[in-house]
Formats: sequence, C-alpha cells, structure tokens
Amino acid sequence: MPLFVYKAANEAGKTLAGRIDRNSAHEVTEYLALKGLYPLEVRKLSLFSSDISDLIKKPVSLRALALFCRQLSFFLESGMLLPRALQIMTAQSKDKRVKRMLMDIHGHSLEGKSLSDCLKTAPAPPFMAAVCHVGEESGRLAESIRQLAEYYEKEYTNRKAMTGALIYPAFLAVMMFALMILAVMYVIPNYTAIFDAEGIALPLPTRILASASCVISDYGAFILMSACSVILLIFAFLRSKRGAMLTGFIKLRIPIWRLSINLRFCRCLSMLLSSGQPAHEALNIIRGVVGNAYLDSIFLNISTGLRQGRKLSTLLAEAKYFDPLLITMVETGEETGNLSRPVAQCAAYYQTEQDRASALYAKLAEPAIMIFLGSVLALIMLSIILPTFDLVNAF
Repeated sequence: MPLFVYKAANEAGKTLAGRIDRNSAHEVTEYLALKGLYPLEVRKLSLFSSDISDLIKKPVSLRALALFCRQLSFFLESGMLLPRALQIMTAQSKDKRVKRMLMDIHGHSLEGKSLSDCLKTAPAPPFMAAVCHVGEESGRLAESIRQLAEYYEKEYTNRKAMTGALIYPAFLAVMMFALMILAVMYVIPNYTAIFDAEGIALPLPTRILASASCVISDYGAFILMSACSVILLIFAFLRSKRGAMLTGFIKLRIPIWRLSINLRFCRCLSMLLSSGQPAHEALNIIRGVVGNAYLDSIFLNISTGLRQGRKLSTLLAEAKYFDPLLITMVETGEETGNLSRPVAQCAAYYQTEQDRASALYAKLAEPAIMIFLGSVLALIMLSIILPTFDLVNAF
C-alpha cells in the first residue's frame, strides 16, 4: 500500500502533519475529513519525491530515543493525552529522523491505535514497542516509558565512553599511515634516484621501503581495487546469517564484549520483569535487543524450557555463556520470589565493571599503539637517515 505524507489544519487553525498508508490521495483526504481536519497538502512518497530521505529508514540514535522517552513520560505523567503529547513533540523536534518518526506515530495515534501498535510501524526498536505494550496492559505506561528513557540513556553513555576511548588512538593511526604513505611515495623514490646515479648501495630499511614504493606505484590501482573488493566481501559476509553467527561467537570469547552482553541482558530482563512481563516472553523480546545472533537459538531454548516449568538459573547454567554471578543472583531471586531486583543489582554491578574495563583497556591501548607507531616511525627515519650518512661518507 502506498505511503502518503499529509499536512492538515484542525478547527482551531493549528497545522498537523503525519504519514498514513492508503490506496490513493482521495482516501487520505476522506480520512482527514472524518477526523475533522482540513487537508492542506497530501503527497505520495516515491523515488521522485522532493524529500527522498523519507524513504531511507535510518535507525534513530540512542540519544534521540532517550530524549523521546523522557519527554513522552513527562507529558503522560502530567495527564496529557497521547496525540496531544506527540503533536507538541513533533513541533519541537529539530532532528529530521525523529520528526518523521513522531509524525508517523502521531498519524497512527489519531486512528485510535495504542502507542505500542504505533511504534511497531515506526522506525523504532522492537524492544520499545514490547515494553510499551507491557505498560499498557499493566496500566503503567508512563512508568514503562520512563524506564525506557533510563535504559537508552545508559546505553548511550556506554557507547559514547567506548567510542571516546578509541578517538585518540585512531587519530594517531591515521596520521602515521599518512606519514608512511608520504615517505613511501615521495621521499624514498628521490633517495633511490640519487643513490642509483652515484652507484651507492642502499641500506636494508631503505631498500624495503623502496620496494614497497615500486609495488605501490606499479600496482597501486590493482591493490586499491582488491582491498575495496575484499572489504565489501567481508561486510557482505558479516551481514549474512552465517557471518552474524560467527561475529556473535567471537564476541562471546572477548571479555569486554561478554561483559557488555551480560549487562544488556540483565538490564532488559529486570526492566521487563518489573513491568509484569512473564519470563518466557521476556526472553523472546531480549533476543532482538542483546544483538548477538549466536545467542538467538540459546535464548529460544531457554524460553522453551521456561514454558516447560524449568528454572531460569538452571537453563542459564546449561547455556555456558553467562556469568556465574548472574546465575547465582537469578537463583537467589527464584528462591525469594522476586527475580527482577537481584537481576537489577547484577546489572548495576556489571555497569561498574564495564566502566572499569573500558578505562583499563583505553589506558593499555594507548601505549601499545604508541609502541607500534613508534616502530613504524623508526623504520621510516632509519630509511632516510642511514642513506644520508652513507652519501656523506661516499664524498
């Protein structure tokens, strides 16, 4: 069914905007008339639309999701109706992707759909729709959205901290790579020409870089095309099911990634359980949130085992990929009849451990990269200084 974007005015003269699925523009106009709205513009989205970016469903950033949940929980807790809250948020939003998402949700909310149903058709994470559905069923929608805001704020903080720790080493690596290319392509060939003219043998480091310079000069285009092809093939493989499984398996072998997976699992599980979601249904939702394809079948087996009446702690222990502390805390929660609280405490502990591990790895990465880059720089300097001494001694 085609997708239409509309702008309409209500009886008070305020302009509303949204997106809707209909067979024709005439049906959109009839729909707006039934809602008591006067259509100002109805436009079908296509490849030739003026705003082609509407067709590109890029994921909304974690920071934008956190802000969306925080604002929406504030409006709902103050007693404001959902369509009115979405209308205000749409008018205030400056991010184009968030604005399109809000227009989409607002348009469906005017049809009488619940927030969880609106989120299912919007470019929002499935986890958000699932948590909102639990909040609607339990009558605590505003509280569930506030928990979502806290969740996305913590996820954004964690990702920003890990990314920030890599900025300085990445900058050094790029600068050193540029320096090496400059030396290989321009400096070393000039030295080689001078020494060939004088009939003086080049030192070993200079010969190594001179050979690299010849290879790059003669086969540079082929090397570049081959490298691009290999990178594209690797990305295509990683996006496939088998590649995602391999990536997930490797992440489980890296301590910092395994810690992050345990943290996300605990955080999501405690949020869903505290909202009233049954444990077996919570595991099905968490499958798409943890972001590890290798664990999908494991989560499915755990969910099946819970339906059969088995304990969650036993199933996690059999999986062999979860931390023993988590298994012990889950077992404690099963004995006390309150599973969400010990899992939340476990998430707080993993958060502290992840902060410490990220800081430690960042401190260790900087000297390691400096040693490697220093070795490369030493090779370049030797390849330039040694032939200079040889040339001086020759005269």
